[in-house]
Amino acid sequence: MRKVKTKTEIDKASLRRKIIEQALILAAQEPWETVAPLEIAQACGVTYGELCAVFPHKADIVRAITTDLDRQTEEAGLVWDSDTSLRDRLFDVIMERFDLATPHRAAHISFLKAFGWVKNEICTDISQVRGSMKAMAALAGFDVGGRLGELRLAGLCAVYGWVMLTWMNDNTPDLSKTMAALDQALGRAQKLANYAGI
Repeated sequence: MRKVKTKTEIDKASLRRKIIEQALILAAQEPWETVAPLEIAQACGVTYGELCAVFPHKADIVRAITTDLDRQTEEAGLVWDSDTSLRDRLFDVIMERFDLATPHRAAHISFLKAFGWVKNEICTDISQVRGSMKAMAALAGFDVGGRLGELRLAGLCAVYGWVMLTWMNDNTPDLSKTMAALDQALGRAQKLANYAGI
């Protein structure tokens, strides 16, 4: 039986969406590390306390945006034939994620430039990237478990990070530069993995 959401839950979900929307707008306008939580609260028309009730820490907002992006990629409904190669599946998944992030590219670039800005959040930032890539690997059917899983996951993170540098400056209407960079990066990663036996 489906659980019916209470008014409080609905209001909290609505406020969550509003906070995320305003955070994306503000991050696109100024460096994320200079955006204060109070500024976000004021843009939403709520108090600082109301914002903190949904997102206790500023980093929680970026985490929610990243989690939503992962979920949207998973819900995109990517379907492959049984003979579709792993490389092609990874290509489709990663490009879908870039496609979904593109409407808010300026904000995501702002988040990226603030990566590790606060020393005690570096581990959290790295963990967040690994978590996203682990979700993308699972969606593509890429095994990152077992003894060699960490190496495969690290390789996928490296591929994503490298291609992201191209995506950040790709103004082509179909992200053709990003697609070319991703295809090349996956090809190199595959050759390296085959050579290393991973």
